[in-house]
Amino acid sequence: WSLGCILAELHTGQPIFPGHNEKEQLMYQMQVLGIPPAELLVRGKRTDTFFNAENVPKHIVDRKGRTRAPSSRPLTSAIGSTDPAFVDFITKCLTWDVESRLTPEDAMQHPFIRSLEASSLGRPSALSTPAVSDPASSQENQPPGPNGKEAATGKKGRMTMGINWPLKSRVKKA
Repeated sequence: WSLGCILAELHTGQPIFPGHNEKEQLMYQMQVLGIPPAELLVRGKRTDTFFNAENVPKHIVDRKGRTRAPSSRPLTSAIGSTDPAFVDFITKCLTWDVESRLTPEDAMQHPFIRSLEASSLGRPSALSTPAVSDPASSQENQPPGPNGKEAATGKKGRMTMGINWPLKSRVKKA
């Protein structure tokens, strides 16, 4: 779940579900993903806080008065992409039922992830751990950050962000 949210945010620059509290968070999730399956709601300890007896959401209006009806925003709009592999990967990450959600092992074999590995063309994989720079080296020798600008360095010159992130150029905008 978290990986899907993080990838969507890295791609769009905005959280996919920007709720300010758990009521809004669930409302934004349902706007994109629909109402959770009834079998999950039955098992929920706080279902009655958010749903009525017929599993209809109690809250669909955000703090600004906008209605956020379940299933009213397509995932492609929420993630800003129509790239089939990216959309499929995010869909499989953001599945309500944890038992049906993409496992880490399956994620590594997914066509979207495999395409990221292939696109690195001899460079370290986009998914590899960021390199930690030698504290004695100068900042001029640091690789660029994900936005093409100089990477940030923290204490003792250690690189704090150094992933060569090809997602923006790889994923088609909606």
